[in-house]
Amino acid sequence: MQGENAPWRGTDTHTRSLEKIKELVNSPQILKPQDHFSEAPKYLVCDASDIGLGSWIGQGELGSIRPFRLHSRKFSPVQLKYPTYQKELLAIVDSLKFYEAQLRDHKFTDLTDHQPLLSFLRPQQTSLKLARW
Repeated sequence: MQGENAPWRGTDTHTRSLEKIKELVNSPQILKPQDHFSEAPKYLVCDASDIGLGSWIGQGELGSIRPFRLHSRKFSPVQLKYPTYQKELLAIVDSLKFYEAQLRDHKFTDLTDHQPLLSFLRPQQTSLKLARW
């Protein structure tokens, strides 16, 4: 049986790999606590795929940014049908809501890899949904 209805057959290799990933993500080499008093720049890094979104916030100089919080989630069935630029924009909107407490009253830069979002900043005819976002 194949596809989404196929039963999952995890092996010891899967379990060890997942445990190693969790260990690395929670290690000091990866996450660094937010320094509320630091003048180092803060960044919101967002991306979307076909099935979900992921983001993290961090601080440090560009090229050596250290994340201090991670977020990801799957898209809803309706969101799965969005065009790519809307998924990318949704990743930003969703992340801003998720990280509101950490970003409020702080200057930060959003980093994304989707060029068409630049046109969103220019005045244009847009849908009510995008205007709400």
